[in-house]
Formats: sequence, structure tokens, C-alpha cells
Amino acid sequence: MEKLRRGDCKIMKYYVRKRPRRSIEEEEQDRLSSLPDAILTDILSRLSIHSAATTSVLSHHWRRLWTTVTRVDLKVYNRPQSTAKISYILRQLTCRKLRHFCLTLEESEEGFNSSAICVSESDSWLHQVCSRNAENISVNAGYDVSFSLPAFLFNSQSLVTLELLGLLEFPKIKGLCVNLPNLNKLSLDQLDDVPLCLETLIESCSLLEYLDLVFNLNMSSHVVNIIASNLKSLSVRMLDSTRATTVYIDAPKLVNLNIEDWCSMYYFLRNPSTLVKACIGLKSVDGYFMELEGQEEDEQDYGLTAHYLDHEKNIFAR
Repeated sequence: MEKLRRGDCKIMKYYVRKRPRRSIEEEEQDRLSSLPDAILTDILSRLSIHSAATTSVLSHHWRRLWTTVTRVDLKVYNRPQSTAKISYILRQLTCRKLRHFCLTLEESEEGFNSSAICVSESDSWLHQVCSRNAENISVNAGYDVSFSLPAFLFNSQSLVTLELLGLLEFPKIKGLCVNLPNLNKLSLDQLDDVPLCLETLIESCSLLEYLDLVFNLNMSSHVVNIIASNLKSLSVRMLDSTRATTVYIDAPKLVNLNIEDWCSMYYFLRNPSTLVKACIGLKSVDGYFMELEGQEEDEQDYGLTAHYLDHEKNIFAR
């Protein structure tokens, strides 16, 4: 009996030593699980969507918690697998306000083609995102993929930032209804034409302060109207061999101006008296200048610069 009692004591001592350790572990787990769902959602939103979804195996409480994330960053590598996953993920979201949505079309070894994402798929994704009252939308489709923009995207009243990169295809609607009352920042890169709705899009956003436009226009004549009463920062870049483009700017509160262009004409309808910084690049992206008969390359350079600076001086002298 004495030996048995000694054995019992050893067992009891073993459990006494182990129990506090298990209690600490359980307590730590309870501390995390006992946090408010809002805090847990904020934590999960800082993870990649894949990592956030894997937390569903932790416990029954965590099973659907990942669907409440307010930040979603998705990448498409190939259509059959990636697009199906993206559609599934977006359908599972339950948050009332999506703070940030980023979609990137990654180029695989085989390359991405324009048919990689069909219009119905992209429309469905953006519809799911806009229905969650998205505040910031960023789409990077690369420069080799056409990306169609649905009309309802320009009626997302919760949208604060819209950044689009790719061969953007705007709705072919001249009188497109635009309702973006909270849009503060707009970036469109790149436009191979001047959309019919561009002027309306810019002018109707009364809170717009940051505008970034990148054009890759053909050799035809184009007119760009930028009318923004509260605009503070404007960047305009013309790529390749764009010619005969006239840009009219009416932004009286402009503070920062960046222009990368070598042959377009810019007119300020009102003097931006608040302008603090202006950066103007006259050299073309391709590294060459417009050919002028009977002039050497250096003369072409100085001729364009003098003409442009004289034009600018006349504008700001008003």
C-alpha cells in the first residue's frame, strides 16, 4: 500500500505540475477568442485573404469569421482556377462596408491575353464589391489586358479612391450618369482614347482632390477637359507618339501640377493662384522628339521648350 501511495503521489504531482500549464494555454486561447468580433475582424483584415480563411479551422467560432474581413487583396494567375476562387470568395463576404479591394491580374509564364477575363466575370466581381459599399477600389490589369468598366461602378456613393490600370474600356454612353459624391482620388492608367464620359466623371466629383491621368492616344486630334473646382493635385502623362492633343484645365485650387508631355497644348481657364509646385517634363517617353523639317535634334528640343515655356508664361501672367 505504501508503494501504491507513493505511486499515487507521483501521479498527483505530475498532474499538479501539468494543470497550470494547460490552464495558461487555455486562458491564452480564451483571451483571443473572447475578444470582440470587431477586433478579430480588424486583425484578420490585415492578413492575406488566404491566411484569413485558414483561421476557420481554429474553432467553431472562427469558422465564418474570415467572411467579415473589410480588406480583400486578390490576384488572378489563370482563368480556370483563379477566377472560380475569386467568385467564391466575393460571394462569401458578409461585411457591410468593404474598406479596401485590390484586384491584380498577374502574368503567367504563358502570358495573359485579352480574353483572360470575360466581361461577365469582371462585372460580377465589381458588382459584389460595390454592393459592400467599397471605399477604395484598385484594379491592376496590366498593359496588355483590356478591362471593361461597368456603368454601375460610377454610381458607387461610398467610393473614396478609384485606381484603375490597364487598357480601360469605359461604357460607350455619352450621357453616362455619374454619382460619386465621396470620391477624393481618381487614377486612370492608361487611356487609349478620351472617353465620352471623362469630362462628366471629373466635373461631377465635387470632392475630387487628386487626379492622375495617363493617355496612350493615337495620332488623331483629341481634346481633354479637366474641370475640377476642388482639385489640389493633377498629373497628366502622354505616352508614345500622341499628337494634336489640347488640354483645358479649370482647377483654381490646384497646388501640385505634374505634366509629362512633349507636344500637347495646355490652357488654364482660370489662373491657379494657389499653385506651389509644378513639374513639367518635355521629353517623350520613347526618348525622341517631333521631327521638324530643316532642324537638328537639339534645335527641335530647344524649339519645343521655348514654345512651351512661352505659352506657360502667358498663362500665369494673367
